[in-house]
Formats: sequence, C-alpha cells, structure tokens
Amino acid sequence: LMCRGPIGREAARLAPRGADQGIAGALVVYCAGCMQAVGARMGDAVGAINEALGGAPFLCIFTFGEQASVLGARARHGNLLISCTCLT
Repeated sequence: LMCRGPIGREAARLAPRGADQGIAGALVVYCAGCMQAVGARMGDAVGAINEALGGAPFLCIFTFGEQASVLGARARHGNLLISCTCLT
C-alpha cells in the first residue's frame, strides 16, 4: 500500500495480510467543502487518489460533516476530511 502521512502509515500497518497483493477497489469519502474549495483543480485530487490506489477503481462521495478516526482516539466529527476504505 502506498500511504502518505501518519494516518496512512498506520492504516497500512493494521491492514490484514494479503493487502500487499494489491487493492481491488476503494470507497472514498471526500469533504464537499474541500471539493468546493479545490474547484477546477478537482481533477488533480482525483489523480492523486488514483495514484495512491495504484489505479484501482474507486467510488467517491462528497459529504458535509465527516466522521473519522484520529490516531490514539475514537471516531470524531471533523470537517475538511478525506477517508478511504480499501478493498482487497
């Protein structure tokens, strides 16, 4: 798994065996506020997600008021978040 940042590295560390065989697909939750701020450069964000997933197909939804896990804590409400569930 190609992961950037502490959350990505922790996710890779906790990934079940077999995840190194590749990602079959992913479910992505992307903050709608971020999408609006990115505007015309949203294609760059899609390209970065595609690169991180190694070209695996993904389904993305855009939401307001995301919930996400924070290292060392339980899930919390946040804004301006992106999360990804990888399927192997």
